[in-house]
Amino acid sequence: MSEVIAGIHRKVEELRKQLEPQDVHIVPVLDRSDLVAATVSKIGNTLLEGIGLVIVVLILFLGSPRSALVVAVTIPLAVVSIFVLMNATHMSASMLSLGALDFGVIVDGAIVVTENILRRREAKPTEELSEEDVRSATSQVARPIFFATLIIITAYFPLFTLQRGEAALFTPMAFTVGYALFGALLCTLALVPGLAYLAFRKPRPVFRNRPLEWLGGTYRATLGRLLDWPIISYVATGAAFVAVGVLGTVVGRDYLPDLDEGSLWLQVQMPSGLSLEAASEMASELRRTVREFPEVRYIMTQLGREDAAVDASTFSHIEAPIGLMPYNTWPKGETKAAFLRKLNARLRQLPGFNVGINQPISDMVFDAIGGAHSALVIRVIGDDFSEDRRIAGEIVDILRNTKGTAEASIFQEPPLPQIAIETDRAAAARYGINISDITNLIQTGVGGAAVTQVYVGDRTYDLTVRFPLNARFDPDALGN
Repeated sequence: MSEVIAGIHRKVEELRKQLEPQDVHIVPVLDRSDLVAATVSKIGNTLLEGIGLVIVVLILFLGSPRSALVVAVTIPLAVVSIFVLMNATHMSASMLSLGALDFGVIVDGAIVVTENILRRREAKPTEELSEEDVRSATSQVARPIFFATLIIITAYFPLFTLQRGEAALFTPMAFTVGYALFGALLCTLALVPGLAYLAFRKPRPVFRNRPLEWLGGTYRATLGRLLDWPIISYVATGAAFVAVGVLGTVVGRDYLPDLDEGSLWLQVQMPSGLSLEAASEMASELRRTVREFPEVRYIMTQLGREDAAVDASTFSHIEAPIGLMPYNTWPKGETKAAFLRKLNARLRQLPGFNVGINQPISDMVFDAIGGAHSALVIRVIGDDFSEDRRIAGEIVDILRNTKGTAEASIFQEPPLPQIAIETDRAAAARYGINISDITNLIQTGVGGAAVTQVYVGDRTYDLTVRFPLNARFDPDALGN
């Protein structure tokens, strides 16, 4: 858990203890520490699985656990170098940066050095391996390894030219890969030769890797035939290029894989002009509907948003965080994608609800970048709001009939119904009534206004009057 989240937990706990005697309770609803813990656990499992898989492959191809461990020691030392250099440069580890580590690339140099030393060992199976043999074998491959690693690090340089959001995402990944390769290079040239000398110094029988020998023989025979008939290589290479060009145009592409946050965030639009009571009833219906699913842990609805907020909204708009149960408790075979399809289908059955389903962090990022709660936003700009909305409606109709569109809607509340009161100036003049008096009467009757003050001890309260509720929203009653 990060220091920031831990500090927030401590302060919230202190505040909770202070407020409980006053019968005020703080109940955490959306806690990002669960996501942080899941992300750290996932990174740790990925690193361990990658290290284990590389060690198994090394044992199979190098022929012994001893040689595999000599090479595999590069991995933890490279990871240590990452954290040391990150701490020195004040960088934070992230799932995207650490998840980009390729352990196969990290151990490439160590494999070459170990294999070359092992070749010297097998050339003299009955003699003791000397330090000069190890130095000679290492010097023979050190230069190619150094420049090969430098080329790989240089290939990440274009990522440092990115700016804004892209830089925040991909620049740490470039630094992480560079740090890992730098640490692996130092380990390969400084540590692996010494470990290989200790492991292979004494005479030992030559290990015969029969599957690898058969594979090498098959490769040499195939290579000889291809050299005799080079047209086969040309045709195969050309066909590969054509296949890449064709398949590259039809395969799906994502800017970034979706991060599963373990929770959902609903943006709900209801009919405009709802009263607080009607909107509250619809919010209760939404909560009851969502709780029908056993995969849901909790749901909380936020009805409207105050005018002081960045984006004010009326009672016709609901934002609702939804917490999900741990995936291992879901019905067998149930996936998140299948659950979202069922939830979306059920919410579509509710009359008067237009629901968009997202995740908390994704929703906030989309809103900050594009001004709407979606990854793709189309803006319609004009002076006539009615015409803008008509054009936006046509765009939505087109998008809904476009292949690949999951959901399309207008991110703007519909016009609010209003009662327009026009004064009959001629009739008012005949009765000698001022227009301002009529305006004040309407303002007081509908909106309410203070007519006097009430004193309770040393406190003063305004006494307001207005028309009865059934008359304030009835045009005929207002007209009478």
